[in-house]
Amino acid sequence: MEWFERAEKPLLAITAGAMLLTGLGSVALFNWDEGLFAEGAREMLAGGDWIIAHVNGHPYYDKPILTYWLQAASAWLFGVNELAFRLPSALAAFAWIGAAYCFTRRYYGGRAAYLAAFFILVGLQTTIIAKAAIADALLNCCIALSMFLLYRFYDSNERRWLWLAAAAAAVGVLTKGPIALAIPGVTVFLFSILQRRFRFFLRAAFDPIAWLIGLAVAGPWYALAIRSQGMDFIRQTILSHNVDRFWGTAFEGHSGSLFYYAPIVVVGMLPFTALLFVVLMRIKHLWREPLAQFLLIWFLFVFVFFSLATTKLHHYVVYGYTPMLVLMAVHAEKIRSRWLLVLPTLLLFLLLALVPLILPRVLPYIHDPRAAAQLSDTQDIFDWRFSVPIIAAMLALAALPFWRKLSRPALLTAIGLIFTAIVNYHLLPVVAEVMHEPVKRAALMMREQNTEVLLYKTVAPSFMVYMKRLLPERSPKPGDIVFTEVPRLKELGGYETLFQQHGYALIRCIEGRLDKPGRTRLRNTVE
Repeated sequence: MEWFERAEKPLLAITAGAMLLTGLGSVALFNWDEGLFAEGAREMLAGGDWIIAHVNGHPYYDKPILTYWLQAASAWLFGVNELAFRLPSALAAFAWIGAAYCFTRRYYGGRAAYLAAFFILVGLQTTIIAKAAIADALLNCCIALSMFLLYRFYDSNERRWLWLAAAAAAVGVLTKGPIALAIPGVTVFLFSILQRRFRFFLRAAFDPIAWLIGLAVAGPWYALAIRSQGMDFIRQTILSHNVDRFWGTAFEGHSGSLFYYAPIVVVGMLPFTALLFVVLMRIKHLWREPLAQFLLIWFLFVFVFFSLATTKLHHYVVYGYTPMLVLMAVHAEKIRSRWLLVLPTLLLFLLLALVPLILPRVLPYIHDPRAAAQLSDTQDIFDWRFSVPIIAAMLALAALPFWRKLSRPALLTAIGLIFTAIVNYHLLPVVAEVMHEPVKRAALMMREQNTEVLLYKTVAPSFMVYMKRLLPERSPKPGDIVFTEVPRLKELGGYETLFQQHGYALIRCIEGRLDKPGRTRLRNTVE
């Protein structure tokens, strides 16, 4: 299909614009992560402290400062809303996709470059991260840029690529800490040993200009933060949220087995999981090619490192997706069966289409009180109207293998567009409606009444974003209005219900009794 070959670049640009820039403000902020970043940026803009982020008036050391700066600047330009907080991630995703396109085009040609960029754009985990008001889109962009530039340095021996890589890694350190240095550093170290060019690693690791560039980019903020907060900043940001997160106790109960990330990668690579297995089956052959080996080491190090870490979260492994998606794009023609390309997505969509039938049957067996409360009143959401768009997408997917005139890139593009349309414009709004819209509705209701609200044993930072005010931290008293989770209501005395939806409730306390007296404080929980 020659017309498709000519249309690849415009199609990629139009799809990127449509996927990344539409819908940014259409759903409520997701708790906890989006809410914590957004509230930190809102308080930065309101309070004027541009060195240390604060949440509910308390210093918040979880992540470095750059994402808060970008979100605060965006909120200053476009207002305190979801679009403003998510826009920096969308713009970072443009750069991430562009870097993958340019690098892959240089070494593997235009067809593979188009597919690699497209896979990042529409893949399940990458498309969600690309639009989320968190640090991960920018971090993935920085890691990808630094890795691509380091390989250019290896390939050309020109130090300018190393210096640019140092700048990209330093921006990553300002975004999410030392992991932006660890992934490039260990990957280059292992690659140099396997290629028997250890001198390359020494040149990259000990170049004084590269270190000066990195220190000039990231050093000033860390120095100012240490000067402002002293040892508390060092303990929290540098030690607790880096060393302890990986080798200490699992944060917030986010633990898992050694095989935690195996199913996550299989699902996270949808809708192109079949190509993942094509690459894995060719590892022995790919290992003999220097660039392919470099990309595989990058992916495998991220996978193994985070599998060994004590704290496990699904999006950590995404830091290694870029090289695998490039290899999947390069070897997209190796899979012969067109049906295998659509089968993983068809199976997922079939399961989703059956949710209205399955949910009522499994609800009695859900033992988590919070999850049970959220799903107990969703009959009007998970009905036949939920399944219709998914069934229509399944029919479209099932028809694609019969269209023999479709080239392999055109077929993969059609699969990706159908998949990402369902994820971005159907599934995510439903998830937001069930889990996060009630928080927004309750907060807007109280903001309109200009009423003070207490949080009781629930971490809902987006509530403060929508209230546009800090919340008191004390135990409820008679007459107080309290926002909490429905399972917590039994701990309170008499109350009047003002609002209740999908597991959340606003109540006015009538009695002062508490089974477990205490206050709620938003802790450092963002991941």
